[in-house]
Amino acid sequence: MEKLLLSIPGALGHPATIQAVFFHPGCILDPAGIINDLHAGLRSGDQIPGLRPLWFGVLFIMNMEMGYLTPPFGFNLFYMKAIAPPGVTMGDIYRSIIPSWASRVRP
Repeated sequence: MEKLLLSIPGALGHPATIQAVFFHPGCILDPAGIINDLHAGLRSGDQIPGLRPLWFGVLFIMNMEMGYLTPPFGFNLFYMKAIAPPGVTMGDIYRSIIPSWASRVRP
């Protein structure tokens, strides 16, 4: 993983790759599981040129939040359904999250 990250050209290549790697498991796993599974491969992520450890952590937290809002396993969507009025369906909740999710995905 380290060789892959260091071979990507450009200043935004490393953070974009890290975001992609974090986002996909974030849709189906909880953050503790992702840290457990990806830590060995991404432990050099805080030493990538131009990416400070603080921002590495911010990228991780942002992607975990997006994972909690992404169907089909978006845990927060089920919490919203539990407190929503009786007429609101899961389809309504899924459609309502698209603008919020899209604003976080774009750079």
